[in-house]
Amino acid sequence: MLASLPPQRVGNGGSLASSAPQSAAEAAQPAVRVQAIPSTSASQVVTPTFQVARSVEGHDTNVVIQQYLDRTFVLVTQTGKIASITQASLPVTSSPYVSLASPLGSATDTSSQPDAFLDGGDDNVDARGKKCDPSSSPASGSAASTPLAPPNLTQSPLLGTPTPGFATMQSLYVSTIYSLLRPAQDDGTGQGQQRDPRPVIVALGLRLLATTGKDESDEVEQMATHEGPRFRAIMELVKECQAQKHP
Repeated sequence: MLASLPPQRVGNGGSLASSAPQSAAEAAQPAVRVQAIPSTSASQVVTPTFQVARSVEGHDTNVVIQQYLDRTFVLVTQTGKIASITQASLPVTSSPYVSLASPLGSATDTSSQPDAFLDGGDDNVDARGKKCDPSSSPASGSAASTPLAPPNLTQSPLLGTPTPGFATMQSLYVSTIYSLLRPAQDDGTGQGQQRDPRPVIVALGLRLLATTGKDESDEVEQMATHEGPRFRAIMELVKECQAQKHP
């Protein structure tokens, strides 16, 4: 049998009135108004992006540079895909200064010296693969065109592994792109030259050449003859893409 409910007082408006009396403190509290604060949409944040597309050695080649606050992303692809991603950075504990008495070209690591491998290539080829005047074109194989990487540069693989016979060439691409985007500059204090300490992430998706070596011993021989023109042409595209920041 259901228990009888206690009687409830009905207000003047016909609605049920609360049986519990309202305290004076509750009555004195102002009404709280909640207002939603609109958050910044991720789509509104624009990352500076620069792109150059051109045919290199008969293959469509795209170079994309994206500038983030903490690092720079560089994509070089001839396939529309990414085969490997590598981060190039200076050690955190190292000084950003480089002594003027020890120029950057004194590194003994041949992977950071482009001309050590590519002297056999055609220096007089521009980014379009056409012959050009070496006296007027920056596409020559001079040290000024392909700067040397700092000797303490560290390359950390993030995704993917280089194709057998292309490991040294991949390291050369990464170190040279880093040097183009992070040139050594005189800081004006007399302490030496300083580089931007932010890392550079390089994503590569290059087509394999028909002459790509099967192992590292074959790679050096193949690079000087066949990889040189493509390497220099791609570096010209990287420089052209980077120059869009300072028209």
